[in-house]
Amino acid sequence: MKYSFLLLAATATLLGACESSQTETTTRTEPSATEAANQAPAPAPSAEAPAAAAPATPAVAVKLDGSALYASTCQACHQASGQGLPNAFPSLVGSPRVNDADGKQLVNIILNGYNERDEYGVMPGYAGSMSDDKVAAVATHVRNSWGNKGSEVSADFVRKLRATTK
Repeated sequence: MKYSFLLLAATATLLGACESSQTETTTRTEPSATEAANQAPAPAPSAEAPAAAAPATPAVAVKLDGSALYASTCQACHQASGQGLPNAFPSLVGSPRVNDADGKQLVNIILNGYNERDEYGVMPGYAGSMSDDKVAAVATHVRNSWGNKGSEVSADFVRKLRATTK
């Protein structure tokens, strides 16, 4: 009973502290007179409607997504540096399989796995667990990281390659 009361009191104290810190935070929307005087004047409105903001380029969106996918799917073996682990997992840095002309070798390896070199462990295929978009994103990331300079891999390219290797 004594411990229940202490637990209840501690919980109430913590919740009260969280609540008070949230109420102390305010957002000021109007600048002070000093700030307003130091700001540059707003541009005059034009007769034309403002242009819509351009969407992020596909390469940037793929690169960001590919980086996160690499970190969660590939990094445990190939490392954050892409250099792999000696006698266990191959380096992706400067690899001819990564840097081929169109990305076909790398996409095939991601989809179907790889077990061609005795000095390295077996890489599982991800055809059953990764969408075409995800394979394209991670392949583009790998082909453009750590000094690699490969072309972008599209989801359409992965889709076509997947259909021919089933």
